[in-house]
Amino acid sequence: MPRIQSIKMLKMWSLKMALFMVWPLLTAGSLQAEMVSAGKPLEDYNETRAYFGAYFTVHCRYDNKLTDIHAATEKCWRKLDEVQVNMNATSTQGFLGLVNRADPNRGVQVSNDLYRIIADAISYSERTEGAFDITVYPLVQLWKRAAKQDKLPAQSEIDDTLQKVGSKFIRLDPDNTVILTQPGVSLDLNAIAPAFAVDRVAEILEENQVVNYMVDGSGEIRCKGDQEGQRGWRVGVQDPTKQHDQGVIDILILKDCAVSTSGNYERFYTIQGKRFSHIIDPRSGYPANGVVSATVIAPTAEEANAFSTPLCVLGGKAGMKLLSASKNVEAYVLEDVDGRLVPSETPGYHRFRTSR
Repeated sequence: MPRIQSIKMLKMWSLKMALFMVWPLLTAGSLQAEMVSAGKPLEDYNETRAYFGAYFTVHCRYDNKLTDIHAATEKCWRKLDEVQVNMNATSTQGFLGLVNRADPNRGVQVSNDLYRIIADAISYSERTEGAFDITVYPLVQLWKRAAKQDKLPAQSEIDDTLQKVGSKFIRLDPDNTVILTQPGVSLDLNAIAPAFAVDRVAEILEENQVVNYMVDGSGEIRCKGDQEGQRGWRVGVQDPTKQHDQGVIDILILKDCAVSTSGNYERFYTIQGKRFSHIIDPRSGYPANGVVSATVIAPTAEEANAFSTPLCVLGGKAGMKLLSASKNVEAYVLEDVDGRLVPSETPGYHRFRTSR
């Protein structure tokens, strides 16, 4: 990428894959005034804190006559505290941990947020024909154990574990009650929870009259309005053939939308010298194979995430067919075909690209 004057690249490592945000040089938590073309001063807020095993950044430009930024962002951080605890699969303090530890067919009353994200996840499972499924947790644990023992799981182990996977085993009753109907079923929101949190933070900012922001939660990014000196917000997608932040495959301009990138090169299992993707196909029980990276642009971070992971499972051709039925969703997929990286993209993806 060519040098851009007076900017820096700040990398937020996702639990899945890296995206790069390109913005004016600011320190965390700093405030600085700028003058827009109409002469009206805007303030700039930028802060990063640790959440979801990675980093969460709130960066916004706002009118201090309309917004008490410290009160607004404190609401954002409190919401993140709440989501992080309640959507942890093993926490003894959060609602999701209670659901996972409950006896089969025993209802657990949960928070509005957890009930909402589980309902959304069931819908995404249906829309992706099972390629996205939050009941994949037993399979994830199976492959983690296999990597630790350096021994591939037997087909019988995979078949037995698949009996515990499927959104059909989740029942949502009135009054925010969640019921798991099959012994051994567990929910894992590790992939989608950061994206859900990004959307909730965006809602809080908008409720407080902030109309220019970029929220990055572990690599799930949602943008609105404009970055200083730019039209929209510039986001770089890491080149999967390069080490860390050594190159990008795309620079995107995002405005009033979100982006998520999933891939198999940042996180993987190594078993008997062979590398396996950390993304598990909930239908077959095996790690996804073939797709190196999948980038999805959608109206919300949750929707972008809920499609980027399944694209790694489905592959480019089937993935493009799936997205053709989804409104305002664009994607770019890189697939390894006999050692060659073969790209495929939806018709509208190119509209978000900018020159290097």
